[in-house]
Amino acid sequence: MKKVLLCMVIVLAAFAAFGCGSDNNSEQQKKAADWKINTDYSDNYFPKDAKEAFGKFKDEINDELVPVAYFGYKEDKEDQEKTYGYLAYNKTDKELQTISIEINKYDKADVGDMLTFDITKYVKGDGASKSVSERDGFVLPEECGGTVMPEEVQNIFMSSAKTLDGMAMTGLAYLGSQEENGMNYAVLGVSETISDDPVKNVVIAVVNKNKKEKCSFVNINTLDLEEMFDGDDDGNDDEDDD
Repeated sequence: MKKVLLCMVIVLAAFAAFGCGSDNNSEQQKKAADWKINTDYSDNYFPKDAKEAFGKFKDEINDELVPVAYFGYKEDKEDQEKTYGYLAYNKTDKELQTISIEINKYDKADVGDMLTFDITKYVKGDGASKSVSERDGFVLPEECGGTVMPEEVQNIFMSSAKTLDGMAMTGLAYLGSQEENGMNYAVLGVSETISDDPVKNVVIAVVNKNKKEKCSFVNINTLDLEEMFDGDDDGNDDEDDD
């Protein structure tokens, strides 16, 4: 009888542990789902060539895309082609997408990859293991571009940026919000180390304004532009979040 009772206790304990694990997973999924994606993007401030390239693409292929941010470019001098990388909001699918647009030597636009961009995969973890400056091909220009952020988000981002040590941060676009310990905001931006040999990266930074109105960074996730524009859908980037 004692052996039977002991077995029952072990089985119940196993079920309890399994139940706790499921609850933890559900809680993590719930937190990711709590992110409210921004759908209101105002005028952009892209460099002239990047603005014109996106305009050619929209005119010829898709008028449902709203440009959110411009990251940089790849250039093939031999074939006289230049490929620009963007983040855009698709009004039809109601989602953010990464898009590459190739301008050939005849000044014609051709679309490359159009991939879903899920910000909930980039609001935790350390992101890419290498900075974009260490990778071949994609160039972060002196002037990237984005959309005008809401004044409140911009103020919180700038107040948080003042607390960074050894790094400068420029905001490109406001992507979403989450209620947690006050309010979290996901901002796409460019970080640059303050050093003799500065390193630039495109990042998603999560800034927080708590109930005491203190502003701070809670996470900075480096993005791998080569993988985003030349790889598979970002659904396969989970390993970067560990």
